[in-house]
Amino acid sequence: MMGGSCEKISSFGNLKHFRKENQPAGAADRCLDCAVEATCPYSAKMFYLGKVAEGNLEWPTNVLTPVVNEENVTEALRNGPYGRCVYACDNDVVDHQVVNMQFANGATASMTMTAFNEGGHRQTRIFGTRGEINTDSETIRIYDFLTKKTRTVDTAAGDASLLGGAWRRRLRSDAKLCQGPQRGRSQLDSFRWHGIVTQSSNGVLRRRSPPQRYCCRVAHRHGLIRQGGVAFE
Repeated sequence: MMGGSCEKISSFGNLKHFRKENQPAGAADRCLDCAVEATCPYSAKMFYLGKVAEGNLEWPTNVLTPVVNEENVTEALRNGPYGRCVYACDNDVVDHQVVNMQFANGATASMTMTAFNEGGHRQTRIFGTRGEINTDSETIRIYDFLTKKTRTVDTAAGDASLLGGAWRRRLRSDAKLCQGPQRGRSQLDSFRWHGIVTQSSNGVLRRRSPPQRYCCRVAHRHGLIRQGGVAFE
């Protein structure tokens, strides 16, 4: 997408809020045993059992148990890692991070990851010289600078165009990138980006910004994934 390799990068982030010293007064180390669970926005009980009540038997509830129902999810929360208090875990993943990148062709990109947002899908904004694209991995909005018009594509409708089904697959699955005549290049790009992600994550954990590294590390608290946006210029 960027048309060149990443040459410069800065990456800053840390685990600032989800720490033992910020645990609410009276909180227990497990959500099911917690006296203040009902007033905590990060309650694993509220999140996972709420998903079951909504009829969501897929991700993320199926991470806790292969057979998703209220009984099994409750048992997993009582005894498994996903039922632990977010403030009392040994998880060292950052809860917020910003990354800036510069590519060989002069293009730039920025990424913001934060655990403190509404949730939902990854937000992506691509700024071009003739327009911009905004997507939440479900709906794609293409704005044309010349016509001042916006085209909206609902990917759930199965649009077969590049900015429909193909774009959705590209955003959602690295495996789908590895098909067709671009298979070799797609695999190489995928491995390259995942390598940059890993190294940049390690750099943040060491509290330094490594050169030529990129991180898309996600705050993962008792399985609750919340992400910020990615903007490409």
